[in-house]
Amino acid sequence: MVAVDVVNGDILPSFKRDEAIELQMIAFAEHADFYADESAYADTIEPGPNGRKTMIGENTLFPVGLFSDDEDVKDVVQIHGTIKSMALGKNNIEGEEVSANIRCHVDTQLGEIVIILPLDDIDEVRSNENMREGKVINCLARLSGDAAINAYEDGLVRDADNNLKLVAYTLEDGDPERLRCVLANNFTYHSDSSGKDISDADEYIQFAKYVNSKAKPTHTDYATITEITEGEEELKYPVGTRCALIQYEGEEGYDAIIFVDTDDEGNISRILLSREGRYRFTVDNPYPEKEDFDLAEMIAKATYKSSIIGRSHFHDLIDNELDEEGIDQYIAEHQDDLEADVADLSIKEIEEEVFAEAFLRGVRKSRIKDYKDENIRALGRQFHKDATLFKSEEEQKNTFHDALVLVVAIGRLYKGRAD
Repeated sequence: MVAVDVVNGDILPSFKRDEAIELQMIAFAEHADFYADESAYADTIEPGPNGRKTMIGENTLFPVGLFSDDEDVKDVVQIHGTIKSMALGKNNIEGEEVSANIRCHVDTQLGEIVIILPLDDIDEVRSNENMREGKVINCLARLSGDAAINAYEDGLVRDADNNLKLVAYTLEDGDPERLRCVLANNFTYHSDSSGKDISDADEYIQFAKYVNSKAKPTHTDYATITEITEGEEELKYPVGTRCALIQYEGEEGYDAIIFVDTDDEGNISRILLSREGRYRFTVDNPYPEKEDFDLAEMIAKATYKSSIIGRSHFHDLIDNELDEEGIDQYIAEHQDDLEADVADLSIKEIEEEVFAEAFLRGVRKSRIKDYKDENIRALGRQFHKDATLFKSEEEQKNTFHDALVLVVAIGRLYKGRAD
């Protein structure tokens, strides 16, 4: 999750959970460094205790604030990537254009982001060879997203789809005041279950506030009427009509259907709350039921093999394409050599140093030649946890030899890390 300061958010009808919105993203940099390339960036990173360098990936936006208890950085992100384009931003001061900032366009996993850097010295920009297109930027910034783009570029959009979203969101958010600017002069509200009628916008807003204070919906879902069962009276809304469904906390199923009428000017002319049972509908995106997380079951299913391979992928020791089946095939093809590597290890105590030695022996036969023995041993010791953590002592003894064979194989498949 990334914190974003949304500008012009009031023109959007809804901020419902799981609902996508489009924003023009801008990052206001608080500190930035520039590099000739990724190698130059890597050269500035010091190895950690295990000898490995921890670096942010290329074209990545990372939410630094999520991993800090410091309130001052909770909305700070780190952006790292190649500069697609770069330009001076201009401000108009008393009729004269002056350079005010630097704008860098960078691709990230969230799409393109414009990084705004304060312009302190134009000469520095001209003299820094790394502040150029094609070079690498690494910065700390805070994000701002402008909602006034695409369909909302000219402001609020008044149509049936946006009106339905707005009504549904005010039921969840509890702020009916947002409806005031789109309720028509001849607006009416009707509930077919209680029989309540309202024919004044102000009265409806006060009524909605009162209802929301007593029982807010847990959530609302969008839906389409797909069938109307037979009955004595013809219903107003035909098959194909869009609607919103209300579900209250503690209740199974939906409590009511909301229909919203839009007039020729795009304003809301009528809201109907219906509990008519003859309507059948298809929900756009119902909230999925959460599956129970059973830690005991997860542990029971864990094996030394899945744990060791999972740890190898997590620490980026082997190619991601190498799954359990691929590694099993590799072991089968090199079984005799691998067995020879662990022949004298299997009789030792089950301890970290045994796994450290097994991994080192494997790495020595890998295609990677530039490494430090102690750094490799530190990585190998971690596999000891995977062979012992979830297992009884008897199970450890039964799988010890096979676990060491696997660790040696992982070592041979080691793709190399910065040491």
